[in-house]
Amino acid sequence: MPSTDPHVFKCSIYKVFPLLNKKVEIEIITNGILLKSHWHKLESIHKNIVGIKISFDAASQEIYEKVRVGGDWDTLMKSFDFLKEQGLSSLVNLEFVVQKKNFRDIPNLIKLIDHYGFKAMLSQLDDWGTWN
Repeated sequence: MPSTDPHVFKCSIYKVFPLLNKKVEIEIITNGILLKSHWHKLESIHKNIVGIKISFDAASQEIYEKVRVGGDWDTLMKSFDFLKEQGLSSLVNLEFVVQKKNFRDIPNLIKLIDHYGFKAMLSQLDDWGTWN
């Protein structure tokens, strides 16, 4: 019977995974906002983290606020600073979906990955005939 506990995944990550084979590799996929404030909660699996993918569709505050409605640019930049300070830059891959709203921000993306030592992957947002 499936669990109805909304925290079951979190509990698995924080408590069960560290008890498993030490060769378990974990890749975090996130929007980056909570990385700094929640990193300590992942302490038991830090050694298992092999990658941190951050969905990141803007490289300037102006564009970010248009593309990521409700996002917080300053908090995201603090998370980026934290990752760099912790020596985790080599694990970070920014996932940048190129769209009409953000394609002019690509030069800023290059500056950001240079500054932080992150990698980036660009992909294209395509209409498969479902947009109006």
